[in-house]
Amino acid sequence: LGALGIALTVGLNLAQILARYVFFSPFAWTEEAMRYIMVWVTMLGAAATIYRGEEATAGMLGWVPSRAVQLFLHGLRVLILLAFGGILAWYGFPFALSVGNQVSPAGQIPMVIPFLAFGFGGALILLMAAGSILAPYEADPDELRPADVS
Repeated sequence: LGALGIALTVGLNLAQILARYVFFSPFAWTEEAMRYIMVWVTMLGAAATIYRGEEATAGMLGWVPSRAVQLFLHGLRVLILLAFGGILAWYGFPFALSVGNQVSPAGQIPMVIPFLAFGFGGALILLMAAGSILAPYEADPDELRPADVS
């Protein structure tokens, strides 16, 4: 879904460029739409990287030789993620629903749409963090890892 969001954003950007510089009649709503799509992409991508253990902090303390310390740090990481996801979900859904019938200035996009990304993102982060405890992600041995690229 995140990749589709990025593709849609690129398509909207190209349409905006054509409308503005070729037809001299720019769209008013594309800037807002791209911004709101990227909010959704960020929240969906955060949840996906958490489950796969690819977020920026996951390997930060991998040099620690003690298995017990590494397990403790992993547990602490999961607890922090559960707390963060819980806060986002707990406050995100009510906030999104509280905007009522507000719309964005240029595109008249209902503001509930971009704000719901925080509630859904928090719920997905909760789910992925819990999933990383119950069923840890196992990388495919043939999968190309960033460290393998030179």
